[in-house]
Amino acid sequence: MGMYALGVLTLIKQLDHLAQQIWFTDDAGGKLTQLRKWWDMIVSLGPSYGCFANPSKTWLIVKPEHLSNATRIFHDSGVRVTTEGKRHLGAVLGKKSFIDA
Repeated sequence: MGMYALGVLTLIKQLDHLAQQIWFTDDAGGKLTQLRKWWDMIVSLGPSYGCFANPSKTWLIVKPEHLSNATRIFHDSGVRVTTEGKRHLGAVLGKKSFIDA
């Protein structure tokens, strides 16, 4: 994992202006349009750095008031959108009701 982190450092720096990046392999947060630009750049530039985005395993967790906009922005990306939450490496992310379930 350490070598991977060093390998993608240049990619991280190239994407820094697009979204707040909280890198635990591939996490980010920010405005939806900026996140879409970030995602598109990860897909196009990532393979050069050994980072292969997998949309079928990618979830965007948004607040309910942002669901329709997120669905519209990411409609052709393969990224799935939810307001509930998801399990991630054993941890739970999302709404309190999802976390408590």
